[in-house]
Amino acid sequence: MLAPDLLSDQNLDKLKNVLKQHLTPKPLTIPSRPMFLNRKQNEEESISSYIAELRALAMNCEYDSNMLNIMLRNVFVSGLRDKEILDWLFEEDNIDLEKTLQIALTMEKACKEANDIMGQGIKVVYAGKKTNEQKIKFCFKAKENFILFSVHRHRPCKGKM
Repeated sequence: MLAPDLLSDQNLDKLKNVLKQHLTPKPLTIPSRPMFLNRKQNEEESISSYIAELRALAMNCEYDSNMLNIMLRNVFVSGLRDKEILDWLFEEDNIDLEKTLQIALTMEKACKEANDIMGQGIKVVYAGKKTNEQKIKFCFKAKENFILFSVHRHRPCKGKM
């Protein structure tokens, strides 16, 4: 890694840097861009964590500063899950990234507070499948059918189950 220089001629900082560059190479630009462009907001992901993840993915894309803000805004808007926020953003014309984030974060906070005020939001209740059918089993010792947990339990069985 240091050839043609000798290891003993190098200082510790240079050795650390050379080793770090060797062990953690810079990510390639071309594969990084599709990962950034295809990133969508996850189901329970907040807007602030979504934009933070987008910023981290954009670091390896090597856009200049103006293009980076435009691309962040476009990918952010195209990946949002909340239709109400999207409708609000689509009403604005030619807004920058900061204004887009301000609107989205404000609306997310307002919706969350409104849900808290209106009764802790929507609670999902999962009901098990109820059936009116009674389970019938056959007792091999008593040689007869019985309804599980009702008839057979209350009358004596001639055999063991």
